[in-house]
Amino acid sequence: MAAKVAESAAMPALVCLSGGGLTGFSRSAMLAWGLVACAAAHGEDIPVALDFNPAMLRSPVDTSAFARGSPAPEGIFETELYVNKIWKGRARVELRRPLGGSGGAVPCFDAHLLELLGFDPGSDPLAGAKLRCEPLSAIVDGAKASYDSAAFRLDVTAAQALLRRSSRAQADPSLWDRGVTAAMLQYAYNGFSTRSDFAPGLTSHYLSLRGGFNWEDWRLRLNGAAVSDAQHGFRYRHSQTYLERSLVDWRSSLTIGDVVSDGRVFDSVGFRGVRLASEERMYADSQRGFAPVIRGMANSNAKVRVTQRGIPIYEITVPAGAFVIDDLYPTGSGGDLLVSVTEADGSVRTFTVPFSSVVELLRPGASRYELTLGRFRNPVSSNEPYLLEGTWRRGLSNWLTGYSGVFLAEGYTAAAVGGAMNTPVGAVSADMTLARSDAGSGVDNHGRSVRLSYSRMLAATDTQLSLAAYRYSSQGFYNASEAFLMRGSLSRGPSMAGVPLGARKHRLQWSISQPLPGEWGSVNLTGYGQNYWRRSGSDTELQLGYSRQFGTVGLSFNFGRARRLDTGAKENRGMLTVSIPLGDAGGSSGNAAPTYRVGLTTTDGAQSLDHSLSGTLGESQQYSYSAFAATTRHSGQANATTWGASGAWTAPYAIVNGSFSRSSRYSQYSAGITGGMVAYAGGVVLAPTLGDTAAIVAADNAMGARVFNYKGLRLDGNGHAVVPYLSPFRQNSVEIDAKGLSTDVALKSSNQNVAPTAGAVVLVKFDTEMGYSILLHARREDGSALPFGASITDASGRGLGYMGQAGRALVRVLQLQGELAVAWGGGAAQRCVLHYALSPDAQRDPMGYRRVESVCVRNEKEMP
Repeated sequence: MAAKVAESAAMPALVCLSGGGLTGFSRSAMLAWGLVACAAAHGEDIPVALDFNPAMLRSPVDTSAFARGSPAPEGIFETELYVNKIWKGRARVELRRPLGGSGGAVPCFDAHLLELLGFDPGSDPLAGAKLRCEPLSAIVDGAKASYDSAAFRLDVTAAQALLRRSSRAQADPSLWDRGVTAAMLQYAYNGFSTRSDFAPGLTSHYLSLRGGFNWEDWRLRLNGAAVSDAQHGFRYRHSQTYLERSLVDWRSSLTIGDVVSDGRVFDSVGFRGVRLASEERMYADSQRGFAPVIRGMANSNAKVRVTQRGIPIYEITVPAGAFVIDDLYPTGSGGDLLVSVTEADGSVRTFTVPFSSVVELLRPGASRYELTLGRFRNPVSSNEPYLLEGTWRRGLSNWLTGYSGVFLAEGYTAAAVGGAMNTPVGAVSADMTLARSDAGSGVDNHGRSVRLSYSRMLAATDTQLSLAAYRYSSQGFYNASEAFLMRGSLSRGPSMAGVPLGARKHRLQWSISQPLPGEWGSVNLTGYGQNYWRRSGSDTELQLGYSRQFGTVGLSFNFGRARRLDTGAKENRGMLTVSIPLGDAGGSSGNAAPTYRVGLTTTDGAQSLDHSLSGTLGESQQYSYSAFAATTRHSGQANATTWGASGAWTAPYAIVNGSFSRSSRYSQYSAGITGGMVAYAGGVVLAPTLGDTAAIVAADNAMGARVFNYKGLRLDGNGHAVVPYLSPFRQNSVEIDAKGLSTDVALKSSNQNVAPTAGAVVLVKFDTEMGYSILLHARREDGSALPFGASITDASGRGLGYMGQAGRALVRVLQLQGELAVAWGGGAAQRCVLHYALSPDAQRDPMGYRRVESVCVRNEKEMP
């Protein structure tokens, strides 16, 4: 309906009206005075005029302006465009009242706006269309539009035949935003210290730095990490420096500097040079790359470090129990990850997470390529030959994708060919690689490697076989990295760190997840095995997990078994955990109910029983805490008790964390801080986290407003904030919550959409209006209240809102003193003028409004 009328004991009449002057006020404040500001749609959705029952209004009010919806004001407004509920960008849209029409203004259309909305250029309405301010259905047959003046949004509905074809999965390339010129820095520090009877004291410091600079389409990135400890001193590893840009017309990216090949056809290698390749993120979501999720278990407050090809890429301190790392920044799409867990007593455990890509099926006619030229780069290798690699993948039909590649370097050549098939029993890929390598001894090694991969979702049982891969390599086969590393290690003996004594022979890896019938939970199984030529034994890793919910009580079981051939270490590990929430899921304070966990852990020769309590605090759950106590029994030794705690604070500009644990034989402490900053023409903005693609939110005078896109994120004192982790080439919604804003500030819009290119820092500006908020109590000269629903305008004719019950209204004025016009009809007897005068230091009521008492005088002055 255009307007709604309701009755209650506390509110005899409640009318749903629209008023620009009420934008930014809390709904509870407006309800207190019987007035609601509505975001009613204007346009073609209300074709029939409605009549109001004057008896329910209890006072004479001219309601003709609302007969066809809440009237929209005339003007030109920055507007979000939607077609069939799909975002089409942003444009300035003019609203006018139709000639001879009544009520509010309607959107005007011309050829340019119709083109932005995506109408087919071949359709007749676009041919020389001038500005026409009338229903869209009169311009384009089969289309209609409605305008929401409160949200500044134009919604168009049209048949698909009238529109240009486009993908629903991504924003139109014409909307991709390359962002502003900006410099960025992300940092993550972790300090860890332990004193133990079992090992010398250990104190280490880790600082990860990710810097960058954006200029137009170019992205400069510098990544590195500094590690310091008593054993090795200070070490800085600069992992990558590269310059990158998107080539939109080619759906590709160009990278210059320290690069890693994608590992889709050949195993991934790091090099310094030039890479030109298809940009997967410009295509459908399902074709994007992935990063592995690392799962493990810790006995105490432990330091977890992840390295790839000898380069540290991640470090964090985790509490006792199972942990999950799902926010990695891998340095490529391939290369196994080595995970080391340093316990509070100084003991260290390591395990490997296989990380390799599976060739994807492509749509018929689709192609992907990669061309790299440069010099091999690995921090543990002295052999750095020049190399050339090229790969090509092509979708040949609905069921078959073919791919091939060549790899040329000094002392190494390889060629590969293969295909991926979409079969009724799952996706299968198979390929063969032939390689020749010279280890530097004058003897050539020739070999072949055959790889099979399988992926399948069994709908009948909901079994997800996400990866099952088998690889066989003949005795003389080496991939490029192995060949280069062995060639460079001849002067140091038959082997070196990271290089096997023999070539790999068999490698099998898998990942299976299975939900059980009813409410019996789910099971997951992951593992891999690998052996070598001329060496007995194998590397193996197996992890089995089970979880189930009994109402609010959670039960989980994890078992791990590992064997590393290079060190001979073996480990069997099991953990049974029960979690119980102590209270409701949340309350008015926003605090999450604490959770009590009890776990039983068993390893070779030791058992541990631990208890923990964890939860979050704060309105935005910005505080987290955890406390634990554990009792451990080793074979032939007395029981040992450990206790400790950890906490984190997501502060406005950083994330701070710390932990400690104690026992009779060791003590451990850690502290960390992560954050980021962006510098651009508008100043420097600090953030608790940044990510690679981000947005700077700018809203003048809106300090303290909450940004919905990230937990605990609010605008700083300059009205700025950084929204991290935007999806490149996709529509991202950035929304501000007016709650917490001063009542003197109004957001003209609270939501915007943006589609950044990869690595961009886009600027999202929200227009605000400053004024003075008034809680107005006005009466006529005879002492009676002004009519409910009467319109209020200022001296310039700007609409401020409508009169509420008992002569009360919420308005925002631009001057400290002035005059307001009130009208509830067309005659002179239905108009009056009231004066107001404010003091800048006037006391406000608890809701932040200034109270003004005034008498509305008839015919005192003509006002618009």
